Amino acid sequence: MTDQALTDSVHQIEVAEAVRPIDVDKAVVALRTERHDGSGVAVTISSDVLFAFDSADLTAIARGQLSDLAAQISHTTATVGVNGYTDSTGTPAYNVILSQRRANAVANLLRPSAPHDVLVSATGHGSANPVAPDTSPDGSDNPAGRAQNRRVTITYRTP
Repeated sequence: MTDQALTDSVHQIEVAEAVRPIDVDKAVVALRTERHDGSGVAVTISSDVLFAFDSADLTAIARGQLSDLAAQISHTTATVGVNGYTDSTGTPAYNVILSQRRANAVANLLRPSAPHDVLVSATGHGSANPVAPDTSPDGSDNPAGRAQNRRVTITYRTP
């Protein structure tokens, strides 16, 4: 290809036509939230941060997030609850098993940091208790909603 042919093949792009607006409220999903209520704390972490697709093996990022949390639970005096959830993709039975394996992985990482007399329990709920719809009102897939439903919630009491 000659230099002229290369130059002729380049097309100008009008910036105003190439930029599309983004609804930030719909495009950004919190990957970790923390809610305090009186004497308790509930930390919710997206499963997309903690695990690869269809996996219960913790990612390196997950280990970092959970090591911060482990330091926080080292002072709790009551049961630490780890609850795993999936979206509705897959069969209900498989989703319960996957969410249980994920809850177990998180609980196993947190147990050594909990006080010796504090139970760290793990429960998988599958796609129960969704926090967002997996489908849009017209019946189409809602990836943002499914992403919010794939989560692990850790609850504990603060002294």
